[in-house]
Amino acid sequence: MSVPRPLERIRGPNAVEVEFLEETGPYGYANLLRVVVRLVARIPGTDRPFEHRLERIGVSPAERRAVRAEFVERMKQNLLPYLFRPDFPERYRVHSVRNRARVIRFPGTR
Repeated sequence: MSVPRPLERIRGPNAVEVEFLEETGPYGYANLLRVVVRLVARIPGTDRPFEHRLERIGVSPAERRAVRAEFVERMKQNLLPYLFRPDFPERYRVHSVRNRARVIRFPGTR
C-alpha cells in the first residue's frame, strides 16, 4: 500500500475534523490498481479517531480519478451528516470509554 495522500479536509459545525486520504497502489499487475479512500474523523474530547474506508481492486489507471471521486462523494453523502450531528462527539466519547479493553485482575494478583 502506498503512503496516504491527503485529498480534502472539512471541519464540521460540531468541531469534528474530517480528512479524506487516498492510499492507492498497484494490484498484482502493472496495469491494475487497488483504489483505497479512507476517512479519518478527529473528534474533540477523545484520542481515538473514527475511521472508515472504501476499497476497489482491479481498477484501470484511466478509471482511478472517477473511482476516487465516487468514494469521496459517497462518504460525504452517507457519513458527514452523521459525523456532524451536534451530539456525535459526546456519544462517540461515551462509546469509546465504554468499549475500552477492561483489565480484570484475578484474586491474589496485582
